[in-house]
Amino acid sequence: MSNRSRSILRGARIVGLNLAWIYVLFLCRLGLQDTSVNAQEKVAQPRFKNLQELKDVPPDQLIPAMQFISASLGVECEFCHVRDAFDKDDKQSKQTARRMIRMMLALNANQFHDERAVTCYTCHRGSAKPVSIPMVDSKAPYVSEARLAADPLAESRTDLPSPDDVIEKFIKAVGGVAAVQNLSSRIESGTVTFDVGPGFPIEIISKSPSRQAMIVHLTAGDSSTVFDGQNGWFLSPAGPVRDMPQADVEGAKLDADLQFPINLNAAIRCELVWPTIGVVFRPADRAVAPRAAFWFAALGS
Repeated sequence: MSNRSRSILRGARIVGLNLAWIYVLFLCRLGLQDTSVNAQEKVAQPRFKNLQELKDVPPDQLIPAMQFISASLGVECEFCHVRDAFDKDDKQSKQTARRMIRMMLALNANQFHDERAVTCYTCHRGSAKPVSIPMVDSKAPYVSEARLAADPLAESRTDLPSPDDVIEKFIKAVGGVAAVQNLSSRIESGTVTFDVGPGFPIEIISKSPSRQAMIVHLTAGDSSTVFDGQNGWFLSPAGPVRDMPQADVEGAKLDADLQFPINLNAAIRCELVWPTIGVVFRPADRAVAPRAAFWFAALGS
């Protein structure tokens, strides 16, 4: 798979942990591997009709890529596709989407050294029509000069802790190494919200080793994601059970790892970035493990 096609496929997983004195967000860019793809079918083009872009993407990663585009624009599949005839080119929006994909890949290839710097979400931000003019009449500008001047985190820092220190404090905040090692199960509940509409109850049940079930109670019925440590499945209210693509399996392993805090490999070369403390892992062999970034925002001492 080419770097240009890979740039659209790298997903992000964001998990929030509200700790006693630290609020942690971690974002992982997961490597996309073709280990689950049949040797005779390593690209999506033979399986999908009239595929003109992303032709060299593995077939089990094409649908997640489409889902990423859908979420970035805040639309459903039928915004571009004809129901039950996805190969047809009847809709102008489909032609536009193809041009946008070519533009995005060209930008990343020519301007950002094939890094995933630009995606659909960069401009669309959940809207089918990007906003091209800033809201200059807004009473609350995005970032004022006064706010920047008053924000201590915006200042240049020379007293940054080492990545090892940051991770050590994180482990201490969640109870210490022994507590994490002894953790065998966890039940989480909350509300998942989208850009529009009401929130929905969500439950996440995790159990060692690396097993997890996530259930979102939608109006039309439950939407479930189940992972057994090696394989995963999706079940939507109106659809059949679907296998979890290999591209999502690696992320599911991270989500289901109850010992994740102590499994962070701080030996890999790291960087620290502000305004929040960002620990960026940059492995030597990015083909095996692309970089991952973890953000730690301290709320107290």
